[in-house]
Amino acid sequence: MFLDTVALPDDGPSVRYEDSGMAWVAPGIAAQAVEGLPPRAFVGVDLDEAAGRLAVVLAERRPAVVATDDPQGGYGHPDHVRTHEVTVRALELLARDGASVPALWCVVQPEADVRAARRALAAAPGLPDLAVPDPDEAVLPPVVTWWRGDADALVAVPLRPVLDRVAAALLAHATQVQAVTVADPAAGEALVGWYALSNDVLAPLLTAEHYAPFRAGTATPGTVAP
Repeated sequence: MFLDTVALPDDGPSVRYEDSGMAWVAPGIAAQAVEGLPPRAFVGVDLDEAAGRLAVVLAERRPAVVATDDPQGGYGHPDHVRTHEVTVRALELLARDGASVPALWCVVQPEADVRAARRALAAAPGLPDLAVPDPDEAVLPPVVTWWRGDADALVAVPLRPVLDRVAAALLAHATQVQAVTVADPAAGEALVGWYALSNDVLAPLLTAEHYAPFRAGTATPGTVAP
């Protein structure tokens, strides 16, 4: 299901949300210029319009948990930031209407797990001719929020049972993602595969995806690396 296909009671002509492009490298969109954006760029869609559509889906399906990007959108992609804002607003709309409100989780990555996966990646055989990240780099790049807090507060979802779906999802973004590979088990327990974005730098696929509970009004989920 695509969000722009969800009908609202007062909908007019059909809409289509479009990729806003990686127009800015810093999180936040409120004060950014929108010149050159597609007419229906997601970053420019009215917040309550998009959130209202998501609230309709949540009211129908009544999930216990909703997972989304962290407030910074991981590495600052405007649409990822907007996704977080839309999700938070959709939960506010549900609460306003007296509906059941699911818990909100945000994507995080434990720093220790990321470094272990990068070490395993550096030693993996058969890597493509792309840059390999330094596992001992002092400051990790801002891909998602780094978790340095209590590991017991995290929710870990094993990746191996759905690895084929994850790989397929990455492959579906052929203009943005390359070198998608499922690793041989010999690559080690910390690594299940790798991919690269348009920066031509390999990134590891960790053995689990991690989420941290998020409370609206706070800056970040969990404890964040400086």
